[in-house]
Amino acid sequence: MVIADGTFIKYLNGIFTSLKYVGYDISQDVIIRAKQSGYKNVKFTSNLEDFKQILKKQNHAIIKN
Repeated sequence: MVIADGTFIKYLNGIFTSLKYVGYDISQDVIIRAKQSGYKNVKFTSNLEDFKQILKKQNHAIIKN
């Protein structure tokens, strides 16, 4: 089982520090763990409507597995 805890976003943030990142997961527990990263340019949410609104407001790329 793979847990999406923001690790990939943290990795990308270390390379592309000037970008803003958004992480989405349906599990609030996963979001709580991911938010512990402490990065100011990363937003994590379990609310799909919030996620959609954030993507509409900004230029974005979506990475899927």
